[in-house]
Amino acid sequence: MLFPRCRYEQKLKLLRLLPTHSVGNDLAKMLDAKGLKLIPGFERHDLNHLILGYGMEPEEELCMQAYLVGNGYYKLHCCLFLSSAILLPCLWKTLFAHYKLGKQSESLSSLSLQECMTERTEWVIRKYRAAADNVTCPELLDRQHRSAALRTS
Repeated sequence: MLFPRCRYEQKLKLLRLLPTHSVGNDLAKMLDAKGLKLIPGFERHDLNHLILGYGMEPEEELCMQAYLVGNGYYKLHCCLFLSSAILLPCLWKTLFAHYKLGKQSESLSSLSLQECMTERTEWVIRKYRAAADNVTCPELLDRQHRSAALRTS
């Protein structure tokens, strides 16, 4: 095994012990609520879900990938996953809206779990999701309300 499983289980335990409403604690809560664990190489992906408020269902995953490409994140796996949207023309308009939102938002390139895990989730969300505050797309507003519910629980 390339990455010792216990190392990531210990990291998740550490995140659970961080202060309530911190990025690390909220990330652990999000993963626990979905019955997921930290997977080597996917910490940043999970962090993006938390900070951007996208769910983990396929449609929301595609929307997040569109956002990330718009935000300048051109990783191969991101582009490959997003390319599957060619089969879903009913989503093209929505995906383009998320792409534009990513272009308008603060760059996520410097965001890392290690650097922000003790910061208040609310502050990090404000920094990286400011462009979404004035968006009127129903699916984006619904996403913001779900994320706000997570922060208050």
